[in-house]
Amino acid sequence: MVLDIANKAQLDNSIAKCLNMLMVIDFNAKWCGPCQEIKPIFSRMENQYPGVKFAEVDVDKNYEAAEAYGIEAIPTFVFLRNGKKIAQFCGAGETCLRNAIERLK
Repeated sequence: MVLDIANKAQLDNSIAKCLNMLMVIDFNAKWCGPCQEIKPIFSRMENQYPGVKFAEVDVDKNYEAAEAYGIEAIPTFVFLRNGKKIAQFCGAGETCLRNAIERLK
């Protein structure tokens, strides 16, 4: 199940628990069409990549987390390892997302 991050503290806690694995965070919003298009694909990827942790942050509900990662457009995917950002891209491209996960896992 994709983690639904409610606030910055929960995000920080989740990151701390995933230090030895790749974590992918989907920053999105309910009103964003491309965000809603990629959401079910992102959810399915969790089953396809068992060694990767998937989380999502609604930027309207969790502005502090979005600001902490410099999110300026959505959807934006942030890739973390050992608590550090190692990659980021903006857009709802399934191929780009899949390629990034394959490259970074």
